[in-house]
Amino acid sequence: EFLKFNGDDVKDWVYRCKQFFKVDRVPDRRKIQLASMHMFDAALVWYQQYVKKYLNNTPWEYFERFRVLYDDPIVELKNLKQTGSVQTYQEVFEALLNRVDLPELVAVSMFMGGLKPEVGTPMRMFQATTLSETYGLARMQEATNTILKPR
Repeated sequence: EFLKFNGDDVKDWVYRCKQFFKVDRVPDRRKIQLASMHMFDAALVWYQQYVKKYLNNTPWEYFERFRVLYDDPIVELKNLKQTGSVQTYQEVFEALLNRVDLPELVAVSMFMGGLKPEVGTPMRMFQATTLSETYGLARMQEATNTILKPR
């Protein structure tokens, strides 16, 4: 069954589309038409603007490249902030990080920048250089804060 698309997680949707096209042997000339029939909400609005600009005769590979206009995981990573536990923040961070190719030191900096101040600020003295080290320090700092929290 073809996956419906509302505009969330475009990379996953494009991947699933490609799998569907391969399994069902969808001819290139029908890929965009088939995909557009399963768009709704913000994705459909985006597609309608796309058609106005590029007409409806663009190959799927060209269309696929435009996902960066609609979906920008780097901006999402940059704006991501810890609101709950370090574990939850790390899971969301890693899901976004999987969608981009960043040097590890940049990823460490972005992760640190999104931590709650009471977790991130004390960690800076350790100058972590890897994500695994950063994740571990963040969890230890969170645990320390929990222990030291007045009851």
